[in-house]
Amino acid sequence: MNSLQDKIACEVNVALLRLLSEKHLYQSVQLDVDAINAFAKTITPGLQVAVGTRVTTRSNWIDEEISKQWFPNDGSNNAAFASAGGSIIVFDLPTVETHCKVCKAAPPFNPVPDDNRTLNGENQNQWFYLSYLCQKCKKIPIRVLVRRKGNTLTLAGRDPIESIPAPKCIPEEFSEYFADAQILRNAGKTLAGLFLLRVFIEQFWRTIPEIKEFIQRYAEGKRPSGDELGERYQKTLRTEIKESFPSLRRIYQELSDALHAAKADEELFERCHADILTHFDAIKMYERATRRPSG
Repeated sequence: MNSLQDKIACEVNVALLRLLSEKHLYQSVQLDVDAINAFAKTITPGLQVAVGTRVTTRSNWIDEEISKQWFPNDGSNNAAFASAGGSIIVFDLPTVETHCKVCKAAPPFNPVPDDNRTLNGENQNQWFYLSYLCQKCKKIPIRVLVRRKGNTLTLAGRDPIESIPAPKCIPEEFSEYFADAQILRNAGKTLAGLFLLRVFIEQFWRTIPEIKEFIQRYAEGKRPSGDELGERYQKTLRTEIKESFPSLRRIYQELSDALHAAKADEELFERCHADILTHFDAIKMYERATRRPSG
């Protein structure tokens, strides 16, 4: 790395890697301007910088370079890059890690250079249409739309939509509700995420034999409330779980209160999500202990 443009291109690559590997729909990352500033000091110790025939401050020089349009180096437009004469930033596309629906895992995904597009707007507004393919199965490409606004990159679209595998302790029959709740929360739709957490709990309760029997014996033409289902569920649990671990009945009530108030409570979502996992982890733990042979 021997130029400021090279460093900026490197940081764009790093930011895009973070965005596509760690972030979710409509979430953003910032370019690491501090790292760029630190690098600039190593190649221009003074505050003044000669740029062509003029002299400017190092800070202005950095801002001018970052504000140039960015283009992925996909190998198809090298002639255009060469003719640009340093007026654009050319960055390499990173290999990223994201969940593959086919592999049921998160292997590396490689960029597909021939399927990339860049749309340019004004005032550092750009859109990058990028395609990635799983290194392992090479089956279904993932196409993403990334928006650049100034120093910010945002995941503005994804096809197919992100999939998140539910933890193994979650009952598989209803794991999609639990996973989709997290996807909605990540995308900023917390109220809908709270609703799906409650749907997950209620649908799980309805598979418990004692609760199925209770529902069948309920008054004809009526249906039990969620609170009544929660009461029945509590009676099916081991004493150790009821006394030492989070209660699904309590979680259900907290979720219901938030939904009735139309309160998109992010803190509540995180707490209920964690408590649900703890509850089912406890159930799995005692199931394993019960199956374990004695002696």
